[in-house]
Amino acid sequence: MNDSTLAGPTGLTTALLARRLGLSVCIVDKAEGRLQVGRADALNARTQQLFDNIGILPELLALGVKCNSM
Repeated sequence: MNDSTLAGPTGLTTALLARRLGLSVCIVDKAEGRLQVGRADALNARTQQLFDNIGILPELLALGVKCNSM
């Protein structure tokens, strides 16, 4: 079974969880390659909680820049 999803944050998280369940996943994005800069400026608290629950928050935080202002 092949599932396709768009490569935004929700689609990528869904793809990750589907792979963990043993499903075959195909990620589709309109960009031809990697972005030079990200499109998201921050992870809100609820998103961080979700990423922590599925075990990927520490890895993502290590790749980002910490900002304590709004």
